[in-house]
Amino acid sequence: MPAVTWINGLTAGAARGAAHAFVNLLPPLSVVAVLIVVWEVGVKALHVKQYLLPPPSKIWIYLLTDYDLLWRGSVVTSTEIVIGFLISVALGMPLGILVARYRIFSLTMYPLIVASQTFPKLAIGPLLIVWFGFGQLPKLLLAILVSFFPIMINTIAGLNAVDDQTEMLARSLGLGRFQTFFKIQLPQALPFIFAGLKVGITLAVIGVIVGEFLGTSAGLGFLIINATGTVDTVALFGVLVVLTVIGLVSYGIVAGLERVAIPWHYERRDVNIPAG
Repeated sequence: MPAVTWINGLTAGAARGAAHAFVNLLPPLSVVAVLIVVWEVGVKALHVKQYLLPPPSKIWIYLLTDYDLLWRGSVVTSTEIVIGFLISVALGMPLGILVARYRIFSLTMYPLIVASQTFPKLAIGPLLIVWFGFGQLPKLLLAILVSFFPIMINTIAGLNAVDDQTEMLARSLGLGRFQTFFKIQLPQALPFIFAGLKVGITLAVIGVIVGEFLGTSAGLGFLIINATGTVDTVALFGVLVVLTVIGLVSYGIVAGLERVAIPWHYERRDVNIPAG
């Protein structure tokens, strides 16, 4: 019975989250629809050349006619984004925990990690191509380099934000160090961690595309390079639309996991938002 109750509660929470997300999407979708109409009418009324700014109708036709090509490129790019992001999580969260919990890591590793983020990642891209060739690895490394840092920083911030009095209370109740971490500190740090995850997934998309720009024979970045070389603006806009959808879906999945994992955080935030 408790398991059934938990599943029913989880399902109800997911349904409420989906309905809430749909309502929140209506205003921005309305704005996008208006902008598309203005774009279509403006381009035709002003007789703008297609290679400068194609109308949305032409882009839509391209998306329908070249669906197979876009789908194959999307599969390649999406796979690289997911792998790069998961590795970033596997690196960023443990590093954040180590830096937040152990002073030796804070003094030794943290400054070096911060220093590694001060140079532009695009500058190291050609080196990755030289070292690892034109395969998948350089793109994954770029995605990891740009996306693991916000995950690590937010993990550190979340763990450091836990109230010392709460930790003292947990210790006074007989909770050990690991119990205090998993039952008190980590749950309270989850809103910070998920904020880092949402930033990290968007940066993973950027990292993979930059990697595909530097050298690849597949993926959406490869299609962008080809479209740029042939001045095919319609194809360029079409690929950008697909990339935008991939980025939004990726962000939405992480946000959905956040709502399921810490529903109390969303409920408290919704209560604090003033009406109107």
